[in-house]
Amino acid sequence: MSPTKRCWDCETVKPIEEFANDPSKKDGKHGRCRECDRVWRREWRKEHPNETRLRGRANRAKSKRTIAGFAAACWKRLNQRTVDGAHPRPENKHIRVYLDQGIQLQITREQLTDAITAWWPKIRAMWAAGQTPSIDRIDSTRHYSPDNIQFIPLSENCRKSGLKSGRARAILEKNEATDRMYERIRHLEGDRYLTKSELAAFLGVSLRTIDRRVADGTLPPPILLGQVRRWRQSVVIAKLERHKSL
Repeated sequence: MSPTKRCWDCETVKPIEEFANDPSKKDGKHGRCRECDRVWRREWRKEHPNETRLRGRANRAKSKRTIAGFAAACWKRLNQRTVDGAHPRPENKHIRVYLDQGIQLQITREQLTDAITAWWPKIRAMWAAGQTPSIDRIDSTRHYSPDNIQFIPLSENCRKSGLKSGRARAILEKNEATDRMYERIRHLEGDRYLTKSELAAFLGVSLRTIDRRVADGTLPPPILLGQVRRWRQSVVIAKLERHKSL
C-alpha cells in the first residue's frame, strides 16, 4: 500500500504522489495537495495582481539571463527577421526592413547556442554594466550565418542601424535618464543608508521607477537591515557611475 498524507486545506487523506516536493518539510512533501495548491495560487494571484505582474516580469528577466533563455530570445528574433524564418513579421515596420532586403536564416539553433556560449562572458558584462545585449550582423549586406553574427549593446546596435524611434528611442532615453540620476546623487556627502522614498527623492524619479531600475540592473538591490530595506548611498553612486562610464 502506497503512503498517504492528509492535506491541511481540504483535510482529505490522499496518496503521497498528490503532494508536491518540499525539502523544508520533514517528509519532503508540501502540506497542501496539488489540487488545493492550484486553487490557492489562483486566488492569491487575483488578490495580488500587481505583485504577480512584478514577479512575472522579474522571472522572465531572470530566465533571459541564462544561455538557454538568451538563445531562445535571439532565435525568436531571427525567425521574425528572415524571409525563411518560422514566423516572419512584415506588419512590424522595423522587421519589414530585414524582410525587404531578403535576409535569410543560415544558422541553426545549435550553432546560435554555441556562438552565445563563446560570447557569454562579454554578454554578461553588458548586463552588469546596465546594457542590453543584442544580436547583430558583422556585415549588414550578408545573411545571418555562424561567421556573420556578433553581440553588441542594443543602444549601439540602434545607432548603427540609424533607428530613431520605438524601442531604440526608449533605450537611449533610459540611458540619458540614468546619467541624470547619477548627476543628482554624486554630489551627496557621506555614506548614508537611504529609504526607498529618500532614494526616489534624491534621484528625482518615482517609486515605481526605482522598482523598474532595480529589476533591469540599473540600480543595485536594497540591503536588508533587520526587517527594513535600505540602499547604501555609495553603492548606488558606484553603480550609476559604472553605467555612465560606458
